[in-house]
Formats: sequence, C-alpha cells, structure tokens
Amino acid sequence: MEMFGIEHLENYIGSINFLKHLPKLLDTGANSGSLPQVLTGMHGPGVEKEGQMGSDGVRTLTSKLLQRMPINVNKDCIDRKLWESEKRKIEHDLEAISKTLGVMLLDVASAAYLGTQTSKEMGIRLRGHNDLQSRVQGIITLQDKLDTTSSEPVFQAQEEDIVGKILWTCLHGIHLEVEEVLENVVHCVLNDSLVSAKVLGMRAELLQEMGNMFKNALLKFQGDDQSYLWQVVCNAKLGISKHHLYNNEQPDHENLGCNVR
Repeated sequence: MEMFGIEHLENYIGSINFLKHLPKLLDTGANSGSLPQVLTGMHGPGVEKEGQMGSDGVRTLTSKLLQRMPINVNKDCIDRKLWESEKRKIEHDLEAISKTLGVMLLDVASAAYLGTQTSKEMGIRLRGHNDLQSRVQGIITLQDKLDTTSSEPVFQAQEEDIVGKILWTCLHGIHLEVEEVLENVVHCVLNDSLVSAKVLGMRAELLQEMGNMFKNALLKFQGDDQSYLWQVVCNAKLGISKHHLYNNEQPDHENLGCNVR
C-alpha cells in the first residue's frame, strides 16, 4: 500500500479497495466470475438523481473536501489565511505522493476537480472493466509460463514483465474504482441545495485551485528522472515486453521461449 501512497491519496480520491482484492483475483483466475463483483459495489450506488449522497465512500470524501474549504458562510467569503495553510498541507501530501506510484493517479483527481474529463475518456472508462479483466488474465498466463522457465535470463525478463503488469493493473484498477466516485463527490460539492449560489461558486473556485495543484505536481514529476521501478511500470503501460526484446536480441538457435506481450 505504501508503494502507491494510499495514506495520502485517500484524502483526495477516496477509499481504495482494489488492492485488497487483486491477490484473490490472481489466485482464483480472471475467468472465475469474481472480477465483475469486485469492480462493482465497492462504493455503493453512487449519487441518486435527487443529488443525495448515495454511498459511504462518496459521503466520506465529500465531507473531507468540505472540511478543507475555509468558507465563511456568514460573510460569504473564503478565509484566505486558512486556505493558504490548507494548501501547504496539500503540497505536503503531494510531495509524499510524488515519491510513490500513486503520482500516476493524480491525473484522475485533477480531471475530476477541474471538470475536464472528455466524453472520449468516459467511453474508455466504460470499456475499462473488460480491459482490466484481460490484464488480470494476461498476468496469470505469464505466471504459468514463468513456472516452466529454466533459463535464468528468460526468467528475469519474464519476471520483470509480470511485475510491471501487476503494478500497472493495480493503477488501472484503482483509476476505475475512484473515477466515478470522484465525479459524484464533485457533483455533491457543487450541487448542494442547502447553501447559496455564491458559496457554491467559492467551492468551485477552491476545487479548481486543488485540481491545478494536482496537475502541476504531475507535470513536475513527468519532468523528473524516473527510477527503474517507474520504467518497469511505463513499459507495461506501453506494452513493451522485456522478454520479447530479449528474444529479438538472440540468434535463432538461442531464442528461448515465445514472445510475451
């Protein structure tokens, strides 16, 4: 969990359960029928049409966000001194997240807070569950091949491919889990009938500031040198297989094992 900075991430994207379920999925197999149940129902039904918070996950994160917003309802203004203090806390969290794989999840938080998700991205999410099931099955297939590998170089290449695919699948699964929750949370924050339109406007302003902080933190990270672990994950994201590359580098009579993608 520390590898993904969950302790800090959950303050902004909500409770994360996917990592708890992945080992069971890998043990029982992606075709066992358990994956759809894992991916649905994690946070309840979401937001009802009337705008009420329909799940504990949405309700909890909405409450956390509102507590971060120092809005003086009586004076209809933002307490800028308190907000500067709050932003320093956010920056501290972002610094901690940037040292983990969780930094790759800041894009979903930024898009939700800024309201910049496109219809194309929503379409990708609708296909995401099937894609995730395919990823899990791919990991299981690679693990089966690893068990029959006798060559040390091939074993190491296959092992690196598996590690990368597992980590990228974790990030992909978390992304799917929290994306809709974040949309529902933002909806609750900005469509609260119990406060004035002016207060809603101030909430939107603070969400924009937070979203831009996430976006800038991600851009800064992408400009930094990436460690070996980041590269392994990026290879998996791009479909680059170390086993495949190793085989291509060998003469035909030394090619050990089939290509893996």
